[in-house]
Amino acid sequence: MVNEELINKLIKDHDVIKELISALKIQRDLIVNEQLFIIDLQIQEEETNLEIIKEKIFKELKIQAKMFSRKALLKFRNIPLEIDDLVTESWLALCEALRKFDSKISKRGFIKYYLEMVYWRSMDYIRKFLTNRHKTINLALTKPIKTWDSDNDFALVDMSADDPWKFREVVNCIQEYIDAANEQDRKTLKGFLEGDSIENMADEMVCSPRTMKRRLKTVLHNLKSKLA
Repeated sequence: MVNEELINKLIKDHDVIKELISALKIQRDLIVNEQLFIIDLQIQEEETNLEIIKEKIFKELKIQAKMFSRKALLKFRNIPLEIDDLVTESWLALCEALRKFDSKISKRGFIKYYLEMVYWRSMDYIRKFLTNRHKTINLALTKPIKTWDSDNDFALVDMSADDPWKFREVVNCIQEYIDAANEQDRKTLKGFLEGDSIENMADEMVCSPRTMKRRLKTVLHNLKSKLA
């Protein structure tokens, strides 16, 4: 349960320190050189206090932030990301929320404002993941391939122009990885490319879904690194 009273107090303390830092910076611009050192020390001290408050707020809202990150992840099927991959986005969302939130204007409380920002930053992060410099391989690995023959051969995969994720280099990369992979990694990649669920793959390989997801993440990371 979130301690809303504590959060509100921390937000007020944060705003007071921000105003103090701004005032100190203005004062620094007006004083003579020999006094700059003292003002700079004060600013550094207050900036440290500001970070401490941010960390307290983040810790207090961490569970709720993870829930909203998970909500974003559930919008995408079989994407090789986990909640922990979005922790940085939750922190950046907090920094952004503290900069932008204005209790005098916003009808929402800070907590709701922040959690909505976590959700949308998580969505943006996932979309960027799918359109980064590994765009081709990312798209290939998030859309199941249905043609897989008994010899694990991808040579006959249709390369239609309206399906950019089926570029030949992607197919070749997958084939090379399969040829060099051990049996466990080969089965993991095979199940994923055929669109099998994490749960079914875990049952088939006699492990927990959490272990299966970690294993899949490792396999896909290794495969992507071949195109780096």
